[in-house]
Amino acid sequence: MTAVRARVAPWDPGESPLAAVAAYTGNMLGQALSAVPVLFLVRISVMLSTARAAASAPSGLDPVDPLHAMLLASGYTDLRVVDGVLCAVRRFNFTTAIIVGLDPVGYVRRYCYEHGSDARAALAAWNGREHPPAPWIKCKGAGIDLLNPSFA
Repeated sequence: MTAVRARVAPWDPGESPLAAVAAYTGNMLGQALSAVPVLFLVRISVMLSTARAAASAPSGLDPVDPLHAMLLASGYTDLRVVDGVLCAVRRFNFTTAIIVGLDPVGYVRRYCYEHGSDARAALAAWNGREHPPAPWIKCKGAGIDLLNPSFA
C-alpha cells in the first residue's frame, strides 16, 4: 500500500476537497482508497474545507499547513504566533481560553476567561511575555494551576 502524504498542495478554490486530494495523490488515490477508512477521508475533507475558508484570514500562518488546518477543524480560532509561540482561542464547557504553545500533540498552558470576547481581545493585545491581560480566571497546564492574583 502507498501512503498518502500529510501535506497537501495549494488547490483551486472552486475544486472540491476530495478532488484536491485526488489531484495531489495522482494515481495513488485508487490504491489508497481501498485501504483508507472513510472517516479519514471525511477528516481530510473537513480540514481542507476549513483551510480553504481560512485562506483569506490575515493570521500570518500557512492556511494549507496540516497543523493549522487540524486546529481550525478542531474548534480553535484566532490562531496567532505570539513571541514565537503558536496561540489560539478555544471554547470549553464553561469558559473560553487562550491556548499557549500549541503543537501537534497538545499545548503548554491555557488562560481561562469567562467570556470569549475577553479572551479574543486579550490574545490580540498580548505580547507573549508574562500573563495576558486580565480578566483571566485561571491558568492551567502541566504542573500549573494558578488563580489570577488580582482575584485573591
